[in-house]
Amino acid sequence: MNNKTLFWSITVALAGFLFGFDTIVISGAEQTLQQMWKDYELLGSND
Repeated sequence: MNNKTLFWSITVALAGFLFGFDTIVISGAEQTLQQMWKDYELLGSND
């Protein structure tokens, strides 16, 4: 296999993995942030 092809195959695979991992982390953080804002509204903060 050509070295350039191998390099780009590994690069694209790692980029896909990192994008998927980042998406999962952001989704988890979004749920936490929504709960925090919900709790903040329940405390009666109506500025």
